[in-house]
Amino acid sequence: MRTFPLGGAAEAHALGERGRTTGKLVLVVDRGPGRSGRATDAVRRRRDR
Repeated sequence: MRTFPLGGAAEAHALGERGRTTGKLVLVVDRGPGRSGRATDAVRRRRDR
């Protein structure tokens, strides 16, 4: 799995279109300081493994 900030959506899309990726491409939405959501926290835990 590879994560991208929301601002990197174009880069993530380009990688997916090239067909050279295996696994998932995940866009992470920054909700601001002190406002993390459960889904974002779960992505971070998986990424940090």
